[in-house]
Amino acid sequence: NGFAQTFSFLCLAMSIYQFFYAFELASPSGESIMFFGKLEYIGEVFMAPIWAILAYKFYYKKNINLKIQLLMFILPLLVLLFALTNDLHQLFYREITIKAYDNFIIGSIAKGPVYYVHIFYSYILITYGQYLFIKSWKENKGIRKRQARLLFFSAFIPVLFGTLFLIKVIPQQLDPMPISFAVFSTFGYF
Repeated sequence: NGFAQTFSFLCLAMSIYQFFYAFELASPSGESIMFFGKLEYIGEVFMAPIWAILAYKFYYKKNINLKIQLLMFILPLLVLLFALTNDLHQLFYREITIKAYDNFIIGSIAKGPVYYVHIFYSYILITYGQYLFIKSWKENKGIRKRQARLLFFSAFIPVLFGTLFLIKVIPQQLDPMPISFAVFSTFGYF
């Protein structure tokens, strides 16, 4: 059912996000921070739908209908378009200000309505995926039960960090998500 291939696509999307985030952190100017910040979304917008597809394949042991898969990616593609063209409309980010933080220049962001639609949609898909992994964990025995548990908890780390970051419990200077995705990828391959 292509579970390993789907997991690889998920890791690729996370890697794209992490790659451009590293360039954002190393950026010497506000313009380059904004440029690499936009490119992060080439990977970021696809992570939640791929996660939901991965969970579906794991639980049902079959592929989701292709039409449904394509529908799942319409909103992420639109969000990507809004993120890449934000300078024209400010619907994804209302305002970006550049600040110095320790040895970094960082972007401080006031989010726009499209950003929140993206977050809402992503959390729905992630929650659906987590639900399927919990069901699989409860309904299976042996290795399948351990795999479901491991996948649930490996995704729980990025979800927890992301939620804490969104509600501003974690300081807003540096995004904890790329590091949490590295943890996810490491656990997911076991």
